[in-house]
Amino acid sequence: MRIATILWLWLFAICGAASAVHARTPDGRVSLAPACVVSAPADEDVASVYARRHEATGGIQPIGKAPVQWGIFDRLSLANLDTEPLRFVHAISRESGEEVYTRHADGRFRKSSTTPAQARQILSSADVRFDLPRSDSPITAILVRTVNFQSERGVAPRAAVETHASAERTARLLHLIYGLIGGLLLTLLAYNLMLYAVLRHRFLLIYCLTSAAMLGFGFVWSGAVFLVFPAMTTSLQASFNFLTVALVMLIGPAFQFSFVEHNAIPRWLKRAIYGAGWVLLASALVRLARPQFAWQAMDMLSYGGMFAVVCGVLIAAAIAWRNGSRAIRIYLLGWISLLLMVQLRVLWGLGYETPDSQMFDMAPFAAMAIEALISTVAMVMRISALQSERDEARVMHARMRILAETDPMTGLLNRRAFVERAQLGSHGKRLILTDIDRFKAINDSHGHDVGDRVIIAVAHALRNASPPGALVGRIGGEEFAVLVPADATIDLADRLRIVVETPAFDGGPPVTISAGVAENVVTSEADWRLLYIAADQALYEAKRAGRNRVKYAFAALTKPSIAGA
Repeated sequence: MRIATILWLWLFAICGAASAVHARTPDGRVSLAPACVVSAPADEDVASVYARRHEATGGIQPIGKAPVQWGIFDRLSLANLDTEPLRFVHAISRESGEEVYTRHADGRFRKSSTTPAQARQILSSADVRFDLPRSDSPITAILVRTVNFQSERGVAPRAAVETHASAERTARLLHLIYGLIGGLLLTLLAYNLMLYAVLRHRFLLIYCLTSAAMLGFGFVWSGAVFLVFPAMTTSLQASFNFLTVALVMLIGPAFQFSFVEHNAIPRWLKRAIYGAGWVLLASALVRLARPQFAWQAMDMLSYGGMFAVVCGVLIAAAIAWRNGSRAIRIYLLGWISLLLMVQLRVLWGLGYETPDSQMFDMAPFAAMAIEALISTVAMVMRISALQSERDEARVMHARMRILAETDPMTGLLNRRAFVERAQLGSHGKRLILTDIDRFKAINDSHGHDVGDRVIIAVAHALRNASPPGALVGRIGGEEFAVLVPADATIDLADRLRIVVETPAFDGGPPVTISAGVAENVVTSEADWRLLYIAADQALYEAKRAGRNRVKYAFAALTKPSIAGA
């Protein structure tokens, strides 16, 4: 109950902070209509490009082959005064260079003093911010110049203008959200690492690797990577984003396969999912090594690989569910929100209309937090289930071993188990081999039911009269064996004979046994055979001498104390 309360408090804190961001964003922020895109030579100036804006039919145009693309936001009326300076903000794009210009009502063009490195945001919602030049003349247009631009959604997607005060409020709330989520993920990662160190379950280690890959994605996506690598460009940041996603897509299915029961998911499906993951990883490495190489094809491979992996994981979950897996239900509790979020991002990446906002950029982190919270509880449940299954398996194994080693009629060791245990240890051992006298006559005169009762009574008498630690077994039909250390009481065989001679049950026939005794060191099957043959010969001598008596074997390895008995 306490754990559930803590989890829900974390979720409410994250969702509350996210709601606060969403609620405050409109205050001091103006969204801009999608820009028209104009292709231009590298040396064309801003005034010339603005004059050609009518060549574009409006909206987002297909990206041309020119190395420079201009995004033009026209028909504005923005006062950028010293008392309330403005910033131009848009979602991160992939390019090798970006500059922001403003056109003012006086007809002049001014360039933002913010460099691309300064425009990058740390712990933000995947955007960049440029300070707009201040002037008494209102801003009528904003022009964004990009080099080697890579996007199907146009230059400067999700553009807006906001005041510095609004940007600072948004930044503080975003820092709070990242602090909550990052702290939560790191805490749960440490907790799961400790669980693995103690329990050594393979799925715990794989989950920790998956969590580390997710933290790597969050580290890069949020812009925290700029704290460690200040020279990194947003284009290189995007390449590392794809790499961390590829690692999540490759390791994540391995967690699913190790978490559910063995053989719940067919092997061919596992190979297909891994294959899609390796394609995704290969495209990410190509993009990292050569960012400009066939970027549209790399996009298709990346998003197609993500889509294939997630679809494969969902199909695997459905098959495991149909095969009766209990663990897959626990798995889906934690992962379904993250899987659906990935598919939504894939559709966005492939150009389909999906939500596109700051909250949409933050959604993967909320999904990761939910997944981490629920998956940690799910793994504790899974560990508990595994321990129960292990305990049940141990009990069943013990029962099966008892059944395999026990004579079902008497409860004594059977011949195989008796011989195996007789070979343990290198000390001298004494074998007392007994046989019920005239047992065939008992069966013939009183019936097999009485004969079975005689066997059971003799077995109980031998077991009760044998010293602690002695091996007592039923070797054959009416033949029993007792194995004790060689230094045991020398008259043990006679005592056993006397105990059996006492009437074992009311109304039964008189019962006696004959016994043969031999000693030897038994550490192998050959040693056992020698000991058994010696005791059997002594038993035969007892039978021939009139029964209901004990004879001792005279063998080369027999102890002197017995030879003189």
